[in-house]
Amino acid sequence: MGYARPHHPKQYSALYIIAVGAGGTKPNISTFGADQFDDINPHEKKLKVSFFNWWTFSSFIGGLVATLGLVYIQENLGWGLGYGVPTVGLIVSLLIFYIGVPTYRHKVRKTEPRNGDDDSVAKMKAAKDALQEKEKIVERLKKYFDILGGPSTFIQLY
Repeated sequence: MGYARPHHPKQYSALYIIAVGAGGTKPNISTFGADQFDDINPHEKKLKVSFFNWWTFSSFIGGLVATLGLVYIQENLGWGLGYGVPTVGLIVSLLIFYIGVPTYRHKVRKTEPRNGDDDSVAKMKAAKDALQEKEKIVERLKKYFDILGGPSTFIQLY
């Protein structure tokens, strides 16, 4: 019995591309779908729950079909057809997506856009000032505990 030869690092690139693609699309697709429903409207709120049920069901059925159906096609009918079927499915889904783009809801941003770095610099300065004030209070409390003969280690843990 011989040993299997080690895999070349380039052979793993496809796995990394799939991982990055799935990690980028799966959470965004369900969020984009949920944005199509209005939470204020009670009927659409129920439809949103139904959407998530169908989304999860479809995801698991897709995994089942890919695991059982495509493996059968690849093993019995050929690898070209096994990769061709999902490729055609992806192309059809992209066409449906682009045809539907004009009908999608685009939610308006509810927060004001940042005013550049001025806003974040002001927040950082406020946090620094608050930290300095807290340190002053802790120092005063340490002095009072020392005057009273109490344990200053309690304040140091704070």
